[in-house]
Amino acid sequence: MSELRALQARFWRHLVHPTGVAAQRDLEGAALHGWLAYDDEDVAVERLDVYANMYFFRIRDILAEDFAAVSATLGPERFHNLATDYLLACPPEDPNIRNVGARLPTFLAGHDANTAHPHLAELARFEWARLDVFDRADEAPLSAEALAALSPEGWANLELQTISALALERYDHRVHDAWAAAKAGHPKDPDPTPTTLVVWRKGFRVFHRPVGGAEEAALAAAREGECFASLCEIFVGPEGDINAAAKAAHGALLRWLEEGLIRGAAGEERRR
Repeated sequence: MSELRALQARFWRHLVHPTGVAAQRDLEGAALHGWLAYDDEDVAVERLDVYANMYFFRIRDILAEDFAAVSATLGPERFHNLATDYLLACPPEDPNIRNVGARLPTFLAGHDANTAHPHLAELARFEWARLDVFDRADEAPLSAEALAALSPEGWANLELQTISALALERYDHRVHDAWAAAKAGHPKDPDPTPTTLVVWRKGFRVFHRPVGGAEEAALAAAREGECFASLCEIFVGPEGDINAAAKAAHGALLRWLEEGLIRGAAGEERRR
């Protein structure tokens, strides 16, 4: 088993060497035909290069699929160069290929491509958020019928918990506009306007929309399991109109229920 493990490790080192199979062979100072079933060294290098090239191209294609808007913004050649730089700096450490792009948004923040398009790292973070919520656990949403059965006292103490497949992300640009433009085939740099987006999955589809003001703060509080009475306090404006605050909170809650943002496991009474 130790010999097999050593052979696998050697094979891997040749596949991922940044300048090719021959360079790794020269580094190790051992001919490939000594452990590959080829007598001709040039043929051995050529055949192993097939695997090395396909390893890179497969990962590049996955990155282009996961970050389609970033890829469309840069174009094929510049995205190819970005993928090359990324894999050299951040070689995959997770055996699950799904996570190969997890570090790309952070890497992009310091890359020349983000200098040319200052929103690009944020766009990558937005695309990763959409991918991430798609893979999170399924949970039954809370229904309006369940809330209708609550007593008046139950409403005040109702605990709200957002679904796991939800992200609340703040950006310095309107990255959702850049994403939509890229998806339509007309990539463009978005306005540098601070924006918060809620990203969530409902069924097999991922949605997003901007949120701000009291709704943003209330949704963040709901993620922490705050009760409905606490959310109403967030909606109280400078005028201190409690009735208006309760109405605004109720409207936000109805929208969250329609969108499926709240878990169905929320308790009727807050227990202390």
